[in-house]
Amino acid sequence: MTGELTVAIKGGLRKSAKEVLEHTDDVKKELDNLVIEENNVKRRLTQAEKADVIEHLEDVAGETNELFRKIDELFDLSGGRLLTKKELDLLKDFLWQKYKVRVKLVDIDHSLKNKLTDWNKRNVLGSFRQGPPPELFLRSKNASELTVFHEMVHLKYWFDKKPKVHFVQEEIIVWEEIWKSKNKWTQKELFDSYIYVQDLVVEANKKGSKIKFDLNYEMEGLKFIYR
Repeated sequence: MTGELTVAIKGGLRKSAKEVLEHTDDVKKELDNLVIEENNVKRRLTQAEKADVIEHLEDVAGETNELFRKIDELFDLSGGRLLTKKELDLLKDFLWQKYKVRVKLVDIDHSLKNKLTDWNKRNVLGSFRQGPPPELFLRSKNASELTVFHEMVHLKYWFDKKPKVHFVQEEIIVWEEIWKSKNKWTQKELFDSYIYVQDLVVEANKKGSKIKFDLNYEMEGLKFIYR
């Protein structure tokens, strides 16, 4: 496609390729009404150019679907593993395309030096900030599958516009999602996730909150091993 036509498409079609192709009739109407300027002359698209636009959108949508498939494969594993640089790059593309969320690596991005110092003091592995702009923070050399899963639950809770709750209550929601997918994670990962939330609940309730957190007897039994 010509440069002028590419600019026109970006200006006239504001949705993602996948969303656009879900309404092909609307796309065709927009293309029928689209006016571009070429060599200082305004004109409408030819039939060949319209067909080219549709084909281009189908190609982009296909690439997006392939990216989503790879992400599904990435998180269909058995836990206890750190993501590689290639997988982190793939995650960055996925989160931006699907959620418009930026991934930032605190141990690489020099502008996040203070955050890294704070993380090191508190032994933080990841976090999600609603923003704006929404951002997901990870460590490049210590981004486990479970850490990414944990932060993705927070991200999806925000993206789906779920009701705001006490931050500890949201951590309980994350734990419940981890437990639902317990076959993906190692025993130690499950235990650490459980204890993390349990400790948060205890501290919050000491300060006057009345947050309920059901005991998980399978995890309680592991205290004799890991504590």
